[in-house]
Amino acid sequence: MKASDHAAGWIRRRVSPRLSSWLTSEKRIDASYRRYARRRDGLPELEFFFRVDDPRSLLMLQVLETLVTRHQVKIIPRVVQTLPSWAHPAPELAANWNLADSAQLARHYGLHWSGGMRQPTAERARDLAVRLAGEEEFSAFAAKAAIACGQLWLGQEAGAELGETQPGALAANEARLERLKFYDSAAVYFEGEWYAGLDRLTHLDRRLGKCESSLLQARPPPVPRPVGGELEYFFSFRSPYSYLAMERVANMARDWGCNLRLSPVLPMVTRGMAVRAAKRRYIVLDAAREARAGEIEFGRICDPLGEVVERCLALTYAMREDPRPMDLPQVLARAVFARGQDLSRDRVLRRVLEDATMSWEQAVSALSDASWRDWVADNRERLNDAQLWGVPCLRYAKIVCWGQDRLWVIEDALAAAATN
Repeated sequence: MKASDHAAGWIRRRVSPRLSSWLTSEKRIDASYRRYARRRDGLPELEFFFRVDDPRSLLMLQVLETLVTRHQVKIIPRVVQTLPSWAHPAPELAANWNLADSAQLARHYGLHWSGGMRQPTAERARDLAVRLAGEEEFSAFAAKAAIACGQLWLGQEAGAELGETQPGALAANEARLERLKFYDSAAVYFEGEWYAGLDRLTHLDRRLGKCESSLLQARPPPVPRPVGGELEYFFSFRSPYSYLAMERVANMARDWGCNLRLSPVLPMVTRGMAVRAAKRRYIVLDAAREARAGEIEFGRICDPLGEVVERCLALTYAMREDPRPMDLPQVLARAVFARGQDLSRDRVLRRVLEDATMSWEQAVSALSDASWRDWVADNRERLNDAQLWGVPCLRYAKIVCWGQDRLWVIEDALAAAATN
């Protein structure tokens, strides 16, 4: 074994699990909250990074106005337009997906949404962005942005009273985003923590103080009843969100009487899509708070990239026809994301499999079979055909959702199928 390989293995087994356990611990996070609160001078300040051609920003704008009435806070609007290309590997697909996803979110949470919205041109978006970038007072910004962006998305000429162009302010906001080591719009930064997307505002709401009602009022979930059909689950053994969704997906298939088809794919980095440290850090911290909210064991992580991912895929392929196909992936993913176990080591894997329905003899045979590679390549093509590139995703008939926080989309589709 090369010295570098030995060192990498030692870091994966000993250092990474301890570091991730510390990073995601409630003790460290609560201490960080207290430290920022002691330094605070005046009202809590939230920085809202808004992009005029990002429909997610429009939804967050509506809810942030509600947040101001619930808590004594100051919101600083920061209009951005150019985002780092490394964090957005498929911008056209993302734009289409964000528009469809935002329409679904608006219906789910009862927010305003205009029909007939179309992605604006980059030129028109930038022209509006430089005119909104200089507005520093949130209520005035929210009023102007709601009208002007609504007109932009409907292909109308801007009728709102807007200020002079402020390219310097736009550049300063983009520089601020880069200094804070973040990479996306429709995101709020508050005292060391990011809240990206509409759903995460509930975490921010709880951090700011207790309220009698929920910030987001979702439709009640449908009552499950057998409908049949197939649920197809696309996931990765390096995606913490994939792990968080596993139990709920398995329960959904059982409760709705569906056949569960597992379609794992290789991690993004092995598919030519770089995931930099800033994005990895946010994903881990965000997954940790989602896990805490869902009471899911998480935090002590042994990065499975490389051999461990391949071993997990080989084992899952061998058990793909099992009556309970998710049992084995759950056991393996829990070992990786919650218990920091290095599954590249036979003795560790053998011990982990004691909690699964797979014998060690079956595992040894599966690990010597490379047939899983063709299976995974086919899964990737199926994911691409769905116009998606990331995981987890769940598909029922022609309906696809992306993200462990969008499973309600499939529940709604199943409920609709049950009434037909």
